[in-house]
Amino acid sequence: MTSLGTSKGVLEIAKFAVYVTVPIGLMYFFANNTKNLRKFMGAREYIVYPRRDQGPNHRRN
Repeated sequence: MTSLGTSKGVLEIAKFAVYVTVPIGLMYFFANNTKNLRKFMGAREYIVYPRRDQGPNHRRN
């Protein structure tokens, strides 16, 4: 186990701080302003449904 005074100990503390603060920061960013979430999710089309005028027997060219 490394002591906190060495460079590896400082690196482990920095990694832990990043692992803790990034999810909390993202949660705060999206939870406090839902426009951010809508903007982020609206930038991608996850499910694209066919148009209603195309029936199940419609052939694609």
